[in-house]
Amino acid sequence: MNERGATSIILLIFLPFILTAIAVGFAGAMSVHITEKTNMICRQGLLDAESHMLNTMNQLISLNLTARSLRNMDRSAKLTMFIPFYGAITAMSIQETRLIFRSIQQKLIQRANLDMKRELAQISFKINSAFPDIRGHIIQSELLNIPKLSLTASPRFNLTPDYQPSENFKELMLAQIKWRISIHRFLPSWLIRLVGGPEYYPHQFDLNLKCASVPQKELTSKIKPQTSKMRESIWQASLTEKDSAETSTIRAKQLLNLF
Repeated sequence: MNERGATSIILLIFLPFILTAIAVGFAGAMSVHITEKTNMICRQGLLDAESHMLNTMNQLISLNLTARSLRNMDRSAKLTMFIPFYGAITAMSIQETRLIFRSIQQKLIQRANLDMKRELAQISFKINSAFPDIRGHIIQSELLNIPKLSLTASPRFNLTPDYQPSENFKELMLAQIKWRISIHRFLPSWLIRLVGGPEYYPHQFDLNLKCASVPQKELTSKIKPQTSKMRESIWQASLTEKDSAETSTIRAKQLLNLF
């Protein structure tokens, strides 16, 4: 046997190992690339969505002083109800003003909830589209937690109450998305069968990922006129990690928070 024939036999022997190494290497490189890309999309998207909701909440809270003034005006108007003509007109105009103000408060809450739902759907779509493939979806995402603005109204049944974050605000505001990357799509079927055996399940080779965000209270510096620098706490969006048990518990609390 000449040298060329020996080389050919060696190549034939090691060819499956070479092909396997190439396939595994390619799948590994693609998994790293897609993981980094989808993680970036999810994390930045959740931080932006959470920040937008917190900004709308801050707008609502900034109206508390006006809400308080309207409640005081309502109490004063009720005291003048027995004054002919003037008292009735005054009470009526204040009531109409309070109804208009209440609609402003409610629209801010509705806008915050709708924007959060819309932005989470957009994030999910971007994750699914991070690696388009004509053969089907390599990435499949799911919205685990879609928060609604969790607030406490005080006085609770008043027409124009003050609004503040609820007691369990942090966990009730959890936003979370999970997704699966079908790595088996980058591997040849013969290799999957070889590794998985005759009763193989392709998705056992896939990556299951998720990311989540919650509002976090942080101290910031604030300088007021004629005063020294002061410290105040504000809510800011931050990334977090939750296991399956925590996710299920919080999701149940979020559902109860709707009623």
